[in-house]
Amino acid sequence: MTMEFKVINTPRPDRFEEGITKLLNEGWELHGSPFVSQTGGMTQALIKKNNSESIKKYKRTINSEDE
Repeated sequence: MTMEFKVINTPRPDRFEEGITKLLNEGWELHGSPFVSQTGGMTQALIKKNNSESIKKYKRTINSEDE
């Protein structure tokens, strides 16, 4: 199993909410609590666990696009 890590950062509350909702619906999980960065943007870390089958499927898709 592999894991991906992603950080969302935006100063706009509407975009923050939309981005987090979209990622949660795609299988991402919140990692830690949201916070306001030094630049004033709302920030949230997320993780996504990938099983080996989904990675194999992704690699097949990438390889077929190269042909």
